Amino acid sequence: MVAWRISGRLIARDDLTNPIPPPPPVIAGAPASSHFEAVRPKPLIGITVLLCNGDNVLARSHADEQGNFLIEKDMSDRARRLSVEIAFVSDDLSITAHKKDSDVVRFSVYEDEERSAETTRSLGDLYFHPDSATEALASRRNNTRALLWYAAMTLIRRLRRADPWLAFGGHIRIQWPAPTVFNASYATHIANRRVGLDNDLTDTDPQLLITLLHEMMHIWNYDHNKGVTAWHKGVCSRRFGFEGTAGRQEWPNIAFHEAFSEFAAEELLHELFGRERPLPFRRAFITQSVSPPLTSLADSERSQNGVRSALRCLVTPNLERYQFGAASDGVSPNVIIERDFLRPDIVCPKWPAFTIWEILKLFRGRPGSDFPTDWEVGDKDYGIRRFLRRAAVLAPTRVSDDIRQMIVDLIDPTNINEPTTLCSRRPSVGRIEPSTPDRPDDLKPPPR
Repeated sequence: MVAWRISGRLIARDDLTNPIPPPPPVIAGAPASSHFEAVRPKPLIGITVLLCNGDNVLARSHADEQGNFLIEKDMSDRARRLSVEIAFVSDDLSITAHKKDSDVVRFSVYEDEERSAETTRSLGDLYFHPDSATEALASRRNNTRALLWYAAMTLIRRLRRADPWLAFGGHIRIQWPAPTVFNASYATHIANRRVGLDNDLTDTDPQLLITLLHEMMHIWNYDHNKGVTAWHKGVCSRRFGFEGTAGRQEWPNIAFHEAFSEFAAEELLHELFGRERPLPFRRAFITQSVSPPLTSLADSERSQNGVRSALRCLVTPNLERYQFGAASDGVSPNVIIERDFLRPDIVCPKWPAFTIWEILKLFRGRPGSDFPTDWEVGDKDYGIRRFLRRAAVLAPTRVSDDIRQMIVDLIDPTNINEPTTLCSRRPSVGRIEPSTPDRPDDLKPPPR
């Protein structure tokens, strides 16, 4: 008996989180440059690696932080034909190809061409890439699964590292491709934590990553709230018809649930993968993005765009630099406009500028406060306005009552207040007096 040691590294081309740059220019006489090497690969952390002899699994291991794996097995020294398979499964995550949870994606990534008695060998980089010489590694479908694994594991591990309370409550199953209705991806928490991604989403689709994060954050919400959301009553509402449910929901708690997942996905793209953070929406876009247009604050609280904009206000610094405009303005652009000028003697409050991790911690109840339980989802009236009150109670040094009310005003179609309404002039002597809200003179440079 001798110790067999098989090692290698499992990595994937990063089409999702870091789009591939254009190929370098061809220069006559210069050596060929491999575009294969132009993209930094991503490690498949925690994925299961199997050492096989035919249909027999001899030993198993898991890839480490860099995607490296080492499989050790005491066997006789006779020559044998070995293969290495991977299975998209770990304690935290699995990826399945079909509806059954047992159908974990598994395939061979290396196979000896003939029997060998070499007991110690390195297989090098096993690279999911279209140019790979191994058919399974070159498969577009397998590359999509590898990148789904990378992105999902990145989120799972980052939540746990930020705060153990933020971690998911258990194993997450991702089905791709999944049976969907009207090509709508979904998340469910009924029997287990399951994400179903539509077959049309592939590693070349920019919506794949944000859809994955969106659905995973639905599950995160289920894991960290109190109560049961009556989704069937919100989604199947007749009040606005099926066509309008994506932009306007029946109840504030439904709109918050949906808008929060999209907002969180956007923030995670920024935090984890360096994407640009989106700004809050202008009032005109919030108001006119659904039909019929919104006419009240109550309407806006049932609007996904209204809720997303309010949540974006909590993470955007220096909101006094921007204008939200009136509901009757043109809808383009859809996000807030940066001001051309702000007087240097204007003093404005510090905006909360929360990180996504701080926003998530607001879901946690604080015994003895006005919000002793985790975020409540069972009451249909618990929407963005209650969440803002919760933020003001749980983080009073970041969200004052004035800032809380201002964020409410900024999504109200009937309001014209701007963030500068909270600003004051700094006089040369005497006390600071509040400026008149929204006076154009407050924003113009002083006369020479």
